[in-house]
Amino acid sequence: MSRSRRGGGASSSKRKSMNSSSSVEFRRGKMALDGGGSSSTTTQAEHLIARESFSLDQDHDVSKPASASLMDLSPKDRRNFFLLVLLYFLQGVPMGLAMGSVPFLLKSTLSYGEIGVFTLASYPYSMKLLWSPIVDAIWSPKMGRRKSWIVPVQAVSSVMLLWLGGQAENLMAEASTRLYFFTWVFFCLVMLCATQDVAVDGRHPSLP
Repeated sequence: MSRSRRGGGASSSKRKSMNSSSSVEFRRGKMALDGGGSSSTTTQAEHLIARESFSLDQDHDVSKPASASLMDLSPKDRRNFFLLVLLYFLQGVPMGLAMGSVPFLLKSTLSYGEIGVFTLASYPYSMKLLWSPIVDAIWSPKMGRRKSWIVPVQAVSSVMLLWLGGQAENLMAEASTRLYFFTWVFFCLVMLCATQDVAVDGRHPSLP
């Protein structure tokens, strides 16, 4: 009986010591979270950033210096850069017409309310977030993720701009009587350009 009591007393003392040590560790951890560990975390972050091998770009080669100018880029990167500039220019032309040139030219023939109706043609650029997931999800493996949208959109936009160039005088003269048709044509054109903007932004400089 005495041995069992001694054994029970020893086990209970061990349990008490374990509980006390765990409570001490818990208090230490809590103190570190409350403020004591903030300085150590900051110090660790500073040491990490101070390393020579630290980089946020995983594919960046630290042994190569950064390009100082456009001419220092590789021929492939230079072609991609000029292609990117060209695509942004082409999709900006209809936006410049719909938001600047055409409303300015129509000021002499339309009222402010009618010009306000025509400005609805620029809304697709603000609403492109609605169909941008479709541009990312649907594409042809033969043409590539971005070319599947850029090529057909640019082709349709070119045809529409050529048609508008031939019908511009008649449409401007009949703008008051065919205002909604005029607005719908530019609405479709701006929608195509907004779709191209989504595709180009998705790939950015490294266009296939």
